[in-house]
Parts: sequence; structure tokens; C-alpha cells
Amino acid sequence: MYNRKEEVTKNDCEAIIKAMQENQHTIMAIAESVHDELARDATIMGLHDDIENTEHLIEELPTMLTVSLDIDDDDVVDMNWQSGDNSYSGACYSHRFWAVVYFDTTATPESYYERLLEDMNNNLPW
Repeated sequence: MYNRKEEVTKNDCEAIIKAMQENQHTIMAIAESVHDELARDATIMGLHDDIENTEHLIEELPTMLTVSLDIDDDDVVDMNWQSGDNSYSGACYSHRFWAVVYFDTTATPESYYERLLEDMNNNLPW
């Protein structure tokens, strides 16, 4: 998601995608950690039998991961992330570019990364 109406250049978009590629392992580790936390919380809440059906979890637990990036005038890229919807107080809202992935029980860290990269590519204006 591109969340501001500021001028975005093709170079900005290329830098964002490059930063996501360079941070692939970090993004995958974050996704794996949030996924594991979701599974743990589901078990604690007695939802472990429903872990295969994420529709039940969506109402009970934060089941999405948002990765956000921005680039400054010196071409320095800043990246952050949040799980769930933090109602505009989360770590991602200060950045212009977001990618969102929803969790499911069959996904791997690699597939989360690929879906985040695809979402970012689909939402950039260039």
C-alpha cells in the first residue's frame, strides 16, 4: 500500500524492492516468529483444534503481518513491521510503502516473504 500522496519516483520504487530483497532473511525470520506466536496464542486460548481453520483465528488473534519501508532524500531505506492492526499507532504507519500478508497454517517463511514482495510490487506506483 502506498499511503501518502507525495511524489514517488521510479528510483524510489526500485530502492524499496531492492531493500526487501536484501532483507529477505530478516523478513522471513519476522514472519516465522509471528507465525509461531500465533500458533502459541491459539493453543493458550484453547483454539488449538481450530489452528487449521484460520477463519476462526481472524476474529480472535492478529493474523496479519505488515512490513513497511520508506526511503529518505539520501537514499537510506528504513524498514519496520507490525502484527495485527494497531489502529494507526503501529510501527508501520510512518512509512509510505506497506506490504501485508495474512497467516495460514500451511505457509512457510519463504512463502510469506514471496507474498509480501508480490504485495509490495503490486502496490508501488511504478
